[in-house]
Amino acid sequence: MNIGFIVSNNKTIFFYQVAKKLESYGYKTWWLSPNKYWAKWLQDHGVPKERILDITDFGQEWESKYKLGLNERDSHDLHELEKDYTLNINNLILMDRLLSRKEYEYALSYLLVCNKYIEKFLLENNIQVVFYEATWAIELLTVMICNKIGIIACSPHTVRIPDGRFAFFDGYLQSEIIHIRNPDDKDRVQAKKYYKEFLNKKPKPKYWYLNNKTPSLKFSWFIKLYKHIILSLKGQNKFDETYFGIKWLIKNRIREVKNAWLLKVKNPFEQPNLDEPYILFTLHKQPEASVDVLGSYYSNQIETIKLISRITPVTHKVYVKEHSNAIGDRSISYYNEIKRIPGVKLIHPSLDSHDLIRNADLVITISGTVAYEASLYGVPAVTLSSMFYKDILTVNQAEIQKLNITDIIENKGQRLKIGDNIINFLAYIYANSFEGIISDPVSDPSCISEENISKTVKGFRSLLDKLTY
Repeated sequence: MNIGFIVSNNKTIFFYQVAKKLESYGYKTWWLSPNKYWAKWLQDHGVPKERILDITDFGQEWESKYKLGLNERDSHDLHELEKDYTLNINNLILMDRLLSRKEYEYALSYLLVCNKYIEKFLLENNIQVVFYEATWAIELLTVMICNKIGIIACSPHTVRIPDGRFAFFDGYLQSEIIHIRNPDDKDRVQAKKYYKEFLNKKPKPKYWYLNNKTPSLKFSWFIKLYKHIILSLKGQNKFDETYFGIKWLIKNRIREVKNAWLLKVKNPFEQPNLDEPYILFTLHKQPEASVDVLGSYYSNQIETIKLISRITPVTHKVYVKEHSNAIGDRSISYYNEIKRIPGVKLIHPSLDSHDLIRNADLVITISGTVAYEASLYGVPAVTLSSMFYKDILTVNQAEIQKLNITDIIENKGQRLKIGDNIINFLAYIYANSFEGIISDPVSDPSCISEENISKTVKGFRSLLDKLTY
């Protein structure tokens, strides 16, 4: 079987180790790279050049097309991708944290050229399955191309709960886990055991601890800056539409440290009163695929909080809790704007989210794990995006304007969605997920250990075997 991987910065190192192991089992692997640096890295590590599509090789083509102007046929080519899919090109551009900052015609030119060469690459090499991280426009576009020409596109990603497991998600969202098998008695035993541990220990996923660091000046930043300068001098970031640039990196680091310092000086957060009735909404770290891609229609989080405030009864407060991994990302003025929204209290990120969840009358999130946790506690929970744990939610992919919060709060029966329903769901997760960490060696060095690669490859092989028959 021929399979493809989309290069994703440092995660490429992890994907490469997985691909190398899969090749030892007879699979053939190809690579799609949005930048020259990682294409060269793959070649330096033994991947034949003909197995790599470096899309920046065609940068002059999309730049010329942009300068000369687009025609009606160009728009038609991209519209062909939209016809039978749930994602439009304009939305795709807005989802991308970098391409959305470029001129619209330039973004379209880039996508047109990517569409042309990616489809050709997939068809000529008879690639049957593509793996990726659904973050950048080029990844989302590839998913749309795969849909058009009948190739399976799936994203390996953590299932969040239970920790240390991952599943394969169909398409660019995390709404559907690709089905591997039905749960058996062993899965139900594991589900019951884990559920008991969850209620007693209130565990956080490992990735939460790895990312839970307050920004401060680090020596590693200077090393990273030096690497980026060398990268620019060698021209390896030319036409890379996943690269922000040196100026942005410097400004962003300064902004993070400044914001983190101001938060200590001008603490905008309030203490919760767990005895008063409230609805809990948790902010997402941003930019992040969990909100910009999975929850694109609600990616303006301040406006989303305003919508929640509009439909919340006056009997309840809206507690907005900052994400502990996002300290430094947002300015004081951002928090002050949230605090001006009627009925809203801004809650400190360090407070125990499990206590806030269990005392809430309702939990609302765009796509966050907090709704998953709330459902396990039997607390009514709503997601604004369609999520894979939809079966245990009160409302999945809610339209805020149509959400009747009063009915949900007053329907105490919603808190009875525990027991067999939870166990059945967790058993399904165990049956259709695998042990292993999907990450990159910068965020989590253990992801490229021999033990973890063996575990994750076992999951990849289970999926590929399933797809073969």
